[in-house]
Amino acid sequence: MRTIAFISLASSLLASTAIAQVQPRLPTDKPAAQPLVPGAKTLKPEVAAPPPAQGATQGGVVQVLLNQAASQRKRGRNDLSLQALQRALKESPNNPQVLQRLATYAIEDGDVGAGDRWLRQLRAVTSASDPRVVALDRALKTRFASSVANSQDTAVVDPRQGRTETKPSPPIDPSGASRAAGFEALERKDLAGAERLFNQALRERSNDLDAAGGLGIIRLQQGRFADAETLLKRASGGASGEQRWGEALRSAQFFSTLSRARAAYEGGRFAQAEQDARPLANGQNPDRIEAQVLWGQSLAALGRPTDAETAFRAALATAPQRPEAVAGLAQALADQARYDEASEIAANLTGPTAGQTRAAIERARANELQKRGDTFGSGAALSAALTANPNNPWSRYDYAKFLADQGQEAEAQSLMAPLYQSSDPEALQAAALYSESRGRNEEAVGLLRRVPEASRTRAVRDLIARVDALSAIEQAKRWGAQGRPVDGVSLLRGLMSRTSPSFGVRGRIAETLLDLGDSYQSTALALEAARQPPASFKPSEASGFLAVLAQTGQDAAAINLLNAASQQQPQSEYRGLAALYSARRADRLRLAGDFAGAFDTLSQGFTVAPRDPMLLSALARLYDTGDLAPQAAQTYDALLSINPNDYEALAGSARVAVRTGDYDRANDLLRRAIAIQPNNADLYYQLGQMEQARGRERAALKAFERAQGLLARGQGGQPGAPASLGGALGPNPFAARAMAQAAESPSYGAPTYGAPAVSAAAPTFALPQLPNAATAQPQAYASYAPAPVQSFAPIPSNSPQSDPGAMSGGLSLPANSNPTATPSYAQAGLSPVDSAPSYAAPAYQASPYGAAPAALAPMPTPAPAYTPPRAYAATGRTQVVGSAADASAPLPTKVRREIAALRQSTAPQLEGVANMRARSGEEGTSRLFEANTRIAASVSPFGIGRLGVAVNPVIISAGAPKQAAIANIGTNPLVNAEAIVAGNTIVLPALDSRSEAGAGVSVFYDSGPISLDAGVTPLGFMRKRFTGGLTGRLDIGEAQVRATIEQRPVTDSVLAYSGDRDPLTGVEWGGVIRRNASLGASANFGSAGAYLDAAYRRLTGVNVARNTGYEINAGAYFRPIDSDGDQLQIGLNANMQAYDRNLRFFSFGQGGYFSPQQFVSVALPVSYTKEREHWRAKAGFSVGVQSYSEDSSPIFPNNPAAQQAIESYAAADSTVLARYDSASKTGIGLTGQLLGEYKFRGGSAAGGELSLDTFGIYNEYKFRFYLRRILASQ
Repeated sequence: MRTIAFISLASSLLASTAIAQVQPRLPTDKPAAQPLVPGAKTLKPEVAAPPPAQGATQGGVVQVLLNQAASQRKRGRNDLSLQALQRALKESPNNPQVLQRLATYAIEDGDVGAGDRWLRQLRAVTSASDPRVVALDRALKTRFASSVANSQDTAVVDPRQGRTETKPSPPIDPSGASRAAGFEALERKDLAGAERLFNQALRERSNDLDAAGGLGIIRLQQGRFADAETLLKRASGGASGEQRWGEALRSAQFFSTLSRARAAYEGGRFAQAEQDARPLANGQNPDRIEAQVLWGQSLAALGRPTDAETAFRAALATAPQRPEAVAGLAQALADQARYDEASEIAANLTGPTAGQTRAAIERARANELQKRGDTFGSGAALSAALTANPNNPWSRYDYAKFLADQGQEAEAQSLMAPLYQSSDPEALQAAALYSESRGRNEEAVGLLRRVPEASRTRAVRDLIARVDALSAIEQAKRWGAQGRPVDGVSLLRGLMSRTSPSFGVRGRIAETLLDLGDSYQSTALALEAARQPPASFKPSEASGFLAVLAQTGQDAAAINLLNAASQQQPQSEYRGLAALYSARRADRLRLAGDFAGAFDTLSQGFTVAPRDPMLLSALARLYDTGDLAPQAAQTYDALLSINPNDYEALAGSARVAVRTGDYDRANDLLRRAIAIQPNNADLYYQLGQMEQARGRERAALKAFERAQGLLARGQGGQPGAPASLGGALGPNPFAARAMAQAAESPSYGAPTYGAPAVSAAAPTFALPQLPNAATAQPQAYASYAPAPVQSFAPIPSNSPQSDPGAMSGGLSLPANSNPTATPSYAQAGLSPVDSAPSYAAPAYQASPYGAAPAALAPMPTPAPAYTPPRAYAATGRTQVVGSAADASAPLPTKVRREIAALRQSTAPQLEGVANMRARSGEEGTSRLFEANTRIAASVSPFGIGRLGVAVNPVIISAGAPKQAAIANIGTNPLVNAEAIVAGNTIVLPALDSRSEAGAGVSVFYDSGPISLDAGVTPLGFMRKRFTGGLTGRLDIGEAQVRATIEQRPVTDSVLAYSGDRDPLTGVEWGGVIRRNASLGASANFGSAGAYLDAAYRRLTGVNVARNTGYEINAGAYFRPIDSDGDQLQIGLNANMQAYDRNLRFFSFGQGGYFSPQQFVSVALPVSYTKEREHWRAKAGFSVGVQSYSEDSSPIFPNNPAAQQAIESYAAADSTVLARYDSASKTGIGLTGQLLGEYKFRGGSAAGGELSLDTFGIYNEYKFRFYLRRILASQ
């Protein structure tokens, strides 16, 4: 009987293991959890039955207690069951149900005496014939007979008959005494004594199954569940073993599995913990609440808040008031951004868990509000988190970091002061992280070293190593920003050789090495990480390696590393990693010109991480660079709607505004960005470019100098195949353009650098998907993502882009499938824009792109004009952000160049130019030699444009005419005709050399958008006239529209330029002035461009017939080479001119300038330019076909009397000409040009130019030399 009693006692002890507690997930790096089994003092808590509800009847109370008794007995807690029945008996002393239950349980437990006592009391309140009494009497007799059969040499007394019987004793049980004593010790809760006695019993008899069962109960209470499972499984193998030990065995098995799950959870193996806890949580074990809580925690740690919510709600259905389940549910709701619901759930919590949970909710709310740009709301949430849990160092850390980011450094430091003075390891860890975030790495290391060695967790030791390494990385970055990349590389390589950085730190080192130019070592580190990634790592730790692989074109290795990361936890970090890789890869393809491939890469990224702003930012940059300004503006606006304080989106939107000419909006956006990032040199560089584009050069210089100062302190910018796969962005707006480029430039061999391959066999790009991506990924940017529009042309139905099956290939790009691109966060945010061709109207009459024969007429030649400042001279238009020439240069180099150029353009300048021009033709008339100099002094008033005065001494000469030429000058044709008709021979007087000398004076102003000048033709020439002009320019994105009105002298000949005096009458004629109105436009498409100009002109002179004409000039160009200062430009130009009258001759009334009635020229100009820091050289030539025709012209076009007289002479003698004959000619025209410039220190420069223009027997040579001196810097 004693043995049976103790076996029942053992069963009652099983429930003591149900007190394992699981703490809610705290907002730290690793979710915290309490041990599964508490200390010995709490091994067997007394669980009192809850009091009955107020107002319940007595019968209701008794029934509740009866139910509790049955439940506790089922769980093996016979002691608690007896307590419940005794309370029921106290409530109703003669209740038959209670008495029946007491008698039944006593008989089942082998306590025959107690059973008989309760049976007699039941018979007294009912009757002997009551069915319950009859059944219990039968059970008592059966139990008594069993007890007698099991007894030997033992006096057994029948309590009902008072008789004593003596039976022979059985063989002695060698382990019986020890076993019995063990159960007695177990009942006294003497676990150590019970364990010793059970072990002794097993030594005395190794097959004592009850002793094994008793020892299993002790192991169960000690938390040694595997040992308990083994012992109880052994005890259950005996007779009636399942009945005695089955429940205890199942409890051991439950807690053994739960223990393994707990160990996996605490070790960070959340997937294993979830796998082990799931079947326990979904089982029927009475203690399944422990597994349900752990299952929910594991799901939350895996980044599956929706599934975690389901698990915690199931736990609350089992135990509605379980604090850990309430806290876990609140955290899961917060992880889904359902903060109000989470707060409502957390309101039910009390004690420390309540504060921890509420703080965690508010911190999550603050993070989401910060992403949306709600700075005020984020700060309020962080303050609420600190109020909810003031003793939590992480709440204090988050709020202090927020205050510091808002510029409230003093308040933040005051808030962190208690942590700096604390000795708590977790507080010191939070303080160290704050110091690290403020760039005080040495202070952070000092704080961490204050943590006692024995208290240094692995997280603390890893943090010490990480802070040390990050300190070296930041120093290397500072050296790189200061122009010392070699020192930075040496520092990081030394760090790698001395220490063994963690996986994540090695990634940061690889990324920094690439930024410093060490592509070999950085790529080697990244490839090694891709080949052998750790078995377990956080996906975010691979970000540095993925950045390197994306920027160097190692796509196959990148996909391998992404595959490994997709198997890691938490899955939310993998989405961020895939977004980073997609954005960096898209940036590389974008900078290489493969816009279609970049778009497809981003589309794939959006399928994995549809809500990642990094992808949206890369998409905006792609639209920006790809000349889709409306889409770029819309995408940047979407980013700003998510986070109005996203300084990169503000800068990108400002860049688009500059390109569209909206300078006020650009200025507002950049000022907002700078307010957020006041020490970002990139933003000041962009501000300088914007001010320069709007013509405010002094403001631009100030911005560039500010950027240079920040770079000197090491505060630079903050780091940031067209076969269409299916993706989240829909149709590829660049696909048709890529196909057109491929059709124009087919590839027959190795792919050209930077050229996108559009072959259907080109490898496709596909990101690894998450195992449960269909259920885990959040909604995409449905509400504000710009819908990509179809551009240029629809995609052909047979193109690879239209094949939906292309996505199924899932092939990764091979290594080195794209050219390596030097990384630069600053340049990734800029849009490379090539300049439009320089085709501005010259200061004087433009060349007609061809020439009449020398014997017919002089050719027009542009006279020297003022050279505008550098910002406008190169292209005739303002430059916009991110020119292709500077895109690959480091930021310090670009800033230095801009400062030098602006100091040159804003400082007072003195310029001297010497020009010579020689043209073949008839001596004394169409032949021309010109020598002139131009001396100009200028200043930049208020840093806007340039104002100056110029003096232009000029000497022109046509030589002395011979007799044949003299006969055609002035009124001499009439005298000669009269002599011929009279039959006389006349010799006209010889004429001196036709030469003039003088000096022109002018004032000028040029601000880029507006240019104007006013002056007089050279003083000393025969005729002096006003000369000047006004030009306005309007930039519209990558296009420019310009309009000009001007009055200029025609410089084709001495007669046209200066005027002449009739040899016979002394009357002046000539000095032709051209009044011109023109309208032009140009557009730039990256490496190509086009232009068109149209002009209408009226020409008048002293005693010269009036004339009108028009000119149309159009062309296009392509730059197959345009990088690193080298540019090859190939173009096509067409020119057409027509004048009302042919006035190219030299008789009185003619103008001496080329004025055909039809002129057409088609030419193929080619030029090559090489530019370095101190010099620039250019060589070019043009070959084309020219054709012109001239009508017959009167000898005296504006003197009817003289013309009538010579016509009468012509009627009398056919050898007399009354009109000049008509003419036409078609031939090949050739031009050539060589020029060079050298820049001295201080911005001064000297250069020269030599050019040749030939058509038939006509030749013109030009030579130019100039010297520009910067007098001072401002």
